[in-house]
Amino acid sequence: DDKVFNSGEIDINEETFTDYKGLRHILSTKKAAFQDDDGEPFLIGVIRDITDLKKAEAQMVRYMDDLRRSNQELDDFAYIASHDLKEPVRGINNYALFLREDHAGQLDPEAQSKIQTIQRLTRHMEDLIESLLYYSRVGRAELSVQETDQNVILRDIIDSLHVSLQERGGEVRIPQTLPTIRCDRVRVGEVFRNLITNAMKYNDKAEKWIEIGFDQSAP
Repeated sequence: DDKVFNSGEIDINEETFTDYKGLRHILSTKKAAFQDDDGEPFLIGVIRDITDLKKAEAQMVRYMDDLRRSNQELDDFAYIASHDLKEPVRGINNYALFLREDHAGQLDPEAQSKIQTIQRLTRHMEDLIESLLYYSRVGRAELSVQETDQNVILRDIIDSLHVSLQERGGEVRIPQTLPTIRCDRVRVGEVFRNLITNAMKYNDKAEKWIEIGFDQSAP
């Protein structure tokens, strides 16, 4: 009170108070000095009980600490998992490459094509593994936006879904070359994959085909 009277400044402070039941309260006080018509100083104070607010803030801090620990554990898991998964995928790709290079003369065109498909699928698998790291940082990492040929994305997706499409008797048709756009390649690839998979899953037509195109009139 003396501080407010002497300085003339408003004082905002937090104080603790124990009531008659022995319960501890946290109070927010705001005090300001005034003068009456006769020039006599007086003080006006406002007191708010902010005990519940402080408890909520403390709980929020605990939640944030838990979230930071959880995010760190997720980062650690994603790093270890992606590292361990990449090794066998790279091994498959390397052995496919050895087959193509060392036994090229013994492989017919169909076998060569299948080996190339294996290599494309392993590259796609590496992209998916990389996306594991991305998903662990959703909301904390920026998208990897770059110029992307959608035709290449679709070719890899269709190759990876080849067996599933054959089993369902489905076909993906791309009547026109798709444009190159700026996007996150992995994210857009997952969009295409999900759309194609769902279109085949819920297609009850006798002739099952999916057409992928774009609106040329769009800006």
